[in-house]
Amino acid sequence: MAQLRVAAHICRVALLFFTALLVWQLLVLATGSYPEHIQPVVKLLSGTEQVVPVAYAWTIRLALITIAGFLVSLIGWFVVRHRLRNKKS
Repeated sequence: MAQLRVAAHICRVALLFFTALLVWQLLVLATGSYPEHIQPVVKLLSGTEQVVPVAYAWTIRLALITIAGFLVSLIGWFVVRHRLRNKKS
């Protein structure tokens, strides 16, 4: 039972993190400042002058990781919460 509670807390924290990341990405997309929001990091890490194509690629990767993480943490939270409710009954 304690392990399920720990798993529920981990899923809840992950869900909050990925929700915040998703909201941030949607705000960046809505304001039209994409891919400029990630260009300084891309320039620092890649060391290339062709930052825009790399920034677009990383923005798409970050979006996919965010969506996958959000869905996995949401499903995990529902499953663990359901199991906790069944154990209490």
